[in-house]
Amino acid sequence: MTRYSFRNFKEIIGANAVSQLSSIALLLLTVPIFLHFWSLAEYGTWLALTALPNYLALADIGLFWYSSNLMLRQKSNGLYAKAQETFSATLAFLALLGILCVIISAAIWTWHASVYADTIAALILYTYLVLSLNAPVSSLRADGFVASSVNLQTAGKILDFLVTTASLLHDATFSELAVWLFTVRLGFTVLVIIYTKNVCPSWAWTLSFTEARQIQQLLRKSVPSQGVPLSQMMTSQGAIAVIALLHKPEYAAIYSVTRQASRLALQFSSILSNSVSHEFAKYDPSRSRADVISLFQAVDYRVAAIALALSSVFIVSASTIIPFWSNGKIAPDFITLLLVTLTSLMTALYTTSQIWLLSQNKFWGLSLASVLSSTCGLLGMAAMFLSDVGPVSVVSMLLGEIVLLYAVRRMARAHFDAQLADDIKL
Repeated sequence: MTRYSFRNFKEIIGANAVSQLSSIALLLLTVPIFLHFWSLAEYGTWLALTALPNYLALADIGLFWYSSNLMLRQKSNGLYAKAQETFSATLAFLALLGILCVIISAAIWTWHASVYADTIAALILYTYLVLSLNAPVSSLRADGFVASSVNLQTAGKILDFLVTTASLLHDATFSELAVWLFTVRLGFTVLVIIYTKNVCPSWAWTLSFTEARQIQQLLRKSVPSQGVPLSQMMTSQGAIAVIALLHKPEYAAIYSVTRQASRLALQFSSILSNSVSHEFAKYDPSRSRADVISLFQAVDYRVAAIALALSSVFIVSASTIIPFWSNGKIAPDFITLLLVTLTSLMTALYTTSQIWLLSQNKFWGLSLASVLSSTCGLLGMAAMFLSDVGPVSVVSMLLGEIVLLYAVRRMARAHFDAQLADDIKL
């Protein structure tokens, strides 16, 4: 059996490591800055306010992810007219989504549905602008400017960090910070579009509302892929919203920071699995499955070993790291620390299986299992908080991830068994 050498992925792993480290650096800086200027309760409230608008990031229901890959394949095969139709249909969907966001924001702002109405309205528009960056990124990727597309997304994150820091330095309120984030993002989006049109002049930025069938086709093929990011959003942002609404904003901040810290510790284990995702995607079922199965097992074992080691180190050292990171404002109790870390560990243990299934377009079963486990976890957490169980309610999210770990690995194993059975028949 020919085994893959990890030397083949040295450059890819290095690129993923740089990308991950950039995100980690921004996160490491963001939390202390917030907690320096705001109290724990204020930070928890801000996390809850940003949690719900962040669900807007799923509003494209996988359209950008699917259409970007489709445009790349169409242009690579010389189907330039088809690629343009796909791009125009994507822009049309983006325009319709923008109109919907403006209507929702205007309604919230006009009716003052909450004391934080201004903040929520501005955050919805800001999140839409973040989402809309996928359009120019898609055209850049299709034309081969992959590095530029990644750099633009990174620049957007850095810009948000700088705006947040500057606003907090000037004692900005929730609504002021939200408005500044939206305003600067709007200017950044305009500049990105101008840059993209100059770099990629072959794309016509026209809206094709007449291509309703094209949009429907894109949506039909992209919808199943959204169960996984929806599940991840529920586990992170959904849990923060539940804790803030049913318990205390302060504990929402404690949960969020503890979860971020544990996921940062485990981030290095995901670099390996993410680096070989393209090999899984290139897998040709007409060839022997032995090599790709060997690669999967090698990656899966290494990821599990790294994740277990990092989790152990984090649990032992977190009581020192987290208070230092949070300017002494957060010191999670051991039960919360253990439950949150184990929840993150479960996610790391099924990441390789998840990437394999996604690369093979096995969306429906994976999406259904992911959404159901996260939904049950959130409902269980809400029920336990309503029963005044307290921080132990986080165990509900852990149980959901344990069930998902079993389901995802079982689906991956079933898929491999089916592939091997096909080999025997051949």
